[in-house]
Amino acid sequence: MESMQIIKFEGQSVAFEPLPSTQNVGVMHYGEFESPFGHVFMAVSRWGICDLRFGTLDFAEVLKELGSKWEADAWTAEQAGIKKLGAGLFVKPTAALKQQVLLRGTAFQLEVWKALLAVPFGCLKTYSDIALAAGHPKAQRAVGTAIGNNPVAFLVPC
Repeated sequence: MESMQIIKFEGQSVAFEPLPSTQNVGVMHYGEFESPFGHVFMAVSRWGICDLRFGTLDFAEVLKELGSKWEADAWTAEQAGIKKLGAGLFVKPTAALKQQVLLRGTAFQLEVWKALLAVPFGCLKTYSDIALAAGHPKAQRAVGTAIGNNPVAFLVPC
């Protein structure tokens, strides 16, 4: 069963706030922009960034996938706003820490993503390290799968 968590970046600390999985996210805004890592697609709800993908994508396919995952009142192309928000994410490493993120996943995935957020910027950790930090020391392969399903790569490091 999936649940949702709002992640609030507050300086160097991270706060987690549960959100009912039945909660409608309101209007979902989406758009694309260029980053130092290439082309980026981003979707944002009233609670924060909930999807961040790299590469050139087919909007129709992405919106279909996201529509099955997120209950939204509407999907609105918001190119200028997304580009402005996105530009600030890649300016300096700590710039991303000022954004709020909305994650949806299983309890295990959320534990893994929380463990990723505890890794200091620039440090490397193995799947074993993350599995141990998430409280599942023998689940390295499942950790790898959860990391691969991270919907906001870069904001939650992978």
